[in-house]
Amino acid sequence: MAVFRVEQERGRTPAIPNSPRDSEQRPGHDQEHHPKPLTCPDAYAENDRTRLPRVSATVTLEPWGSGDLPLLGRLMGDARMTEHLGGPESPDKLRERQSRYERLEGADRMYKIVDLASGHGVGSVGFWTKEWREQQVYEVGWMVVPEFQGRGIAAAATQQAIELARRDDSYRFMHAFPNIDNAASNAICRKLGFTLVEACEFEFPKGNFMTCNDWRLDLRA
Repeated sequence: MAVFRVEQERGRTPAIPNSPRDSEQRPGHDQEHHPKPLTCPDAYAENDRTRLPRVSATVTLEPWGSGDLPLLGRLMGDARMTEHLGGPESPDKLRERQSRYERLEGADRMYKIVDLASGHGVGSVGFWTKEWREQQVYEVGWMVVPEFQGRGIAAAATQQAIELARRDDSYRFMHAFPNIDNAASNAICRKLGFTLVEACEFEFPKGNFMTCNDWRLDLRA
């Protein structure tokens, strides 16, 4: 597997979920080493498909609001949820993230995932502007609390987010960067039509390096 390393970029809108993100946001192209494509073995692709949830979930997305800090704590403050993200955030970091989510600008969006069957807020999904390979793209990320995982909620919510990004039509491509060990998130990328481009090594949080897959979706295809 060919992997290239990128350093942290500061000052970007933090993201969520399955990819490394934080107030010390993910990297930009100007700090990268030259990447080499990663060929995805057939066995890996097949394993992704077998891990996909078989339940079709019904969810709705609501703009992230001032009352959603408790849900954020269940996502980014939970050791189980941040296993692939370098560990849970402190209460101060969570409050900082909440503040950023509330004041997103431009094409950046963050949503609360609401499970219609229960009426509960069960996760987050969002997309934001990122400079990648010398062009502006969307990056997307998602999270679902443990007790609601395995029901197809993440895939259903992310599909809705993709459609919202398509309507906005600010950029042609959307990328997702799940940790290579996060089988469920890699499976969602494949299910939703993303193409696996390569593997990248990111520093997140500072001092912690992780290897992620770069998945790309053509929103105008």
